[in-house]
Amino acid sequence: MNLFVRVEASSKCGTGHLKRCIALSKKIAQNKNNSVIFFFSGDEHYAKLIEEAGFKFFILTHDNFNHVNDVKNINEIINKHKFYFDFILVDHYKIDHLW
Repeated sequence: MNLFVRVEASSKCGTGHLKRCIALSKKIAQNKNNSVIFFFSGDEHYAKLIEEAGFKFFILTHDNFNHVNDVKNINEIINKHKFYFDFILVDHYKIDHLW
């Protein structure tokens, strides 16, 4: 199973989103056939938590978040690296059903 995690962490929204996603991803990654890749936005120094947990990640930078640019940036990364995902986990205040 391949899992794609879209999450944010910042001094404004905290690290709860990220810590939840890392904890869940660690459980999923216990099965060696599973892979987890993070797409992260927020304060870049929090990305170190993903790195320390041993997961691959990409930092998404947005001056002003909007759904269209977020999906476009993620799709470019997915296509460039030829990633395939079975599930998407989203833990982000600004992402809703429109995303």
